[in-house]
Amino acid sequence: MTVIIDGVEYVPKAMVGKNDLTVLDVFAPYLGTKEYKGIVEVIQKWYYGSVPQTAWCATAMSWALAQLGLMKKTLGTKQENVYYFEQAMQKMGVTKISGLGQAKSGDIVILNYSTAWKPSSSKHVTAYTGKRDSSGNVYCVGGNQSDHLQESLYKTENIRSIWRPAYGTGGVTNLNHLPKL
Repeated sequence: MTVIIDGVEYVPKAMVGKNDLTVLDVFAPYLGTKEYKGIVEVIQKWYYGSVPQTAWCATAMSWALAQLGLMKKTLGTKQENVYYFEQAMQKMGVTKISGLGQAKSGDIVILNYSTAWKPSSSKHVTAYTGKRDSSGNVYCVGGNQSDHLQESLYKTENIRSIWRPAYGTGGVTNLNHLPKL
């Protein structure tokens, strides 16, 4: 299965036998899914046991990490709030990237849209695609992006932190177990 992102064909690593799968590979088959349908419904039921129709960027990222066998190594437990998601990565010793120049495709990006950083801040978690526009803004894939699981463009000024999970250490070498929707 291939996916077209901005006119470029993307072949998930799971389809070519790589063992360095990232959250981008997990999300690829579901790009374009509108909230509370399809995989978003699966993610909310995985997290909450129901579909409460609440913000879901952090739950989607938790789910993607779980599919790679990395949720416990990266977060310790499921997270639904970006503030606590970032705290969990720090506590678990996930590699914090020193700046966008060091970022790689699949790195987790925490965005902050508030002057303060607290649980109720306006914030988001997404995954860097490795692409930037002519202004330097970053393309990222994640959940709850314009009510979809999709690729979106974000201003670098809103990046709070960038993290690199220990991809390849979760014991998952293919994504055949992902729901076929």
